[in-house]
Amino acid sequence: ACPRADRRGVGGVGGVGARGCLSPAMRFDIMGEASAALLCRLVGLAAQHDLAAPAMEVRVTPERMTVRLELDGLAGPLGRIVAEKMLRCIGVEAVALDGVPL
Repeated sequence: ACPRADRRGVGGVGGVGARGCLSPAMRFDIMGEASAALLCRLVGLAAQHDLAAPAMEVRVTPERMTVRLELDGLAGPLGRIVAEKMLRCIGVEAVALDGVPL
């Protein structure tokens, strides 16, 4: 049995598996322009779905920014949907979901 964590899910859809357990974290690796606005857009996507980000790593060079973001509470196809939204953000050049490029 899973610990009784937040069972709200995402919009009544995601987060909680068939046994009431939170889905494992999904890892998003994003590469794009070095911009604080882009970082805000990426975090905003997680906030729109009320997702917790237990781990986030940002590396910035003068030309590029790489972000590794782990999100809890994604179930089924929702992780891919969020990754595709990230890919469509202005300034994003590439996105990988759990190590697989989109």
